[in-house]
Amino acid sequence: MSRILTGVAAAAAMAMASIAGAGVIDSQDFEGDPSSGYGGWLVNGNQVQMWDETGQFIGLPNVDVWGLQIRNESPDSPVIGDLTGYTGGMTYTAQIRVFSLNNFFDEPIDPAWFPVCIEFVDYGDPDNNIPMASVYKIGDSLGQIEEGWKTFTFEVPDPSQVDLPAGWGGTGAEDPNTYEPILPPGRTYANVMASVDEVRITTMLPGYFYGANWWNVGVDNIQVTAETGCRADFDKSGFVDTDDFDAFVHAFEIGDDSADFDQSGFVDTDDFDAFVRAFEAGC
Repeated sequence: MSRILTGVAAAAAMAMASIAGAGVIDSQDFEGDPSSGYGGWLVNGNQVQMWDETGQFIGLPNVDVWGLQIRNESPDSPVIGDLTGYTGGMTYTAQIRVFSLNNFFDEPIDPAWFPVCIEFVDYGDPDNNIPMASVYKIGDSLGQIEEGWKTFTFEVPDPSQVDLPAGWGGTGAEDPNTYEPILPPGRTYANVMASVDEVRITTMLPGYFYGANWWNVGVDNIQVTAETGCRADFDKSGFVDTDDFDAFVHAFEIGDDSADFDQSGFVDTDDFDAFVRAFEAGC
């Protein structure tokens, strides 16, 4: 232990600096040739080009589907994989325009009936008994046809925090009393965000059933910003110093979930080793 503490003390002396920064990690305006891949973003599995007076975008050109689903599952995308390094949080924005929305009988439907949510999905690992799970937040409803383009903004709190943020839900299991979706045992906000296989911005809310309608909808200007931080800044002061080490040791000694530094679902010596490595690196 003395060797570790000596290294930690030396690292602390050199780590008295701010560690936060922000920037755009993905931005797609859907102009140009779709062969570019548009960063992996799809609308209901496709990249159908559409146009209006503002320019080019992708969307649903009057097709019969259950709802709108903007998704990305490309492993090359910066919005897929381990997102827990963005400890300052993330912001997702997308513009959606409803041109028409009709039922099976071609009768207009009020777009306000369809809230839009963001959902992060981890497919799990059946071989290691890790069940599929997702975390999600419901936002505003679709805009009216006469409203034109409407911007949707989703603030994603620190993906490394264990507990679900206020207003967020989870899926993968079912509450036996309410029958509403909940996270399975052992799954947390952090360990879902540490292994994101798919992100969705969708009108198909978890726990609901939908019938098909005729959707004529455009999607444009997806942008994702993220504020990087340092998980070794355990007390969230904006600096890495001995106060962070003391705070982590206290959480570790009482077995608090926040000390699950490697997000394994357990607090053990692996978490201590992982924290020390991050702390000695100054981040």
